[in-house]
Amino acid sequence: MKSLTILLFGLFFTITVSGQSSEFEIYPNGLIYSEQAMAKLSHIVDSLNLQFKVCDFNKVFYSKNQTIGHLVNLKEVNVKEAKKDMENQIPLDDFLKKYPDASIERNILIVKYKYKDYNEQEIVDMLI
Repeated sequence: MKSLTILLFGLFFTITVSGQSSEFEIYPNGLIYSEQAMAKLSHIVDSLNLQFKVCDFNKVFYSKNQTIGHLVNLKEVNVKEAKKDMENQIPLDDFLKKYPDASIERNILIVKYKYKDYNEQEIVDMLI
């Protein structure tokens, strides 16, 4: 019984291995592409190399203004006073003691970007 199992497994393995060898035709150059196809591909690669031969080193890229900050959510009662405290740059721990109902999301990425609305007015917004 054991030898029959090994024989069946070996037969299955041999059929599987030989089935993979004929997936692509191998040309005399040892590749799966013919000489004509390689000549066309070589021409395409050469033309692309000529197209991208010159590199503009002086091109300037600009990123969006971005920073890491804290997002503070408050109830409407203390907003003006809290804004004044933020402008006076009180420490965050003191701010949290003064406004215990404030919820804070720490260390979030804030990105400033400009766009035009449907009235063609320029809008500056923050992506949080």
